[in-house]
Amino acid sequence: MDEEGTPEISVTRITVANKISILEELDLLNFNESAVFPYIENSAKYVADKYKFNKALQWTSR
Repeated sequence: MDEEGTPEISVTRITVANKISILEELDLLNFNESAVFPYIENSAKYVADKYKFNKALQWTSR
């Protein structure tokens, strides 16, 4: 299907301003890439992204 749709199907684009917030709320309900596409690659990416280590928060010991 092209960007305009078909005579039977109308395509309307919407702009989402708070996409990250919506994705976080969907994740709480277990609607995420890992659940929708349950392949090992998607599951591994989901876990890696969810528990990504933030070096800015890392404590340095002296």
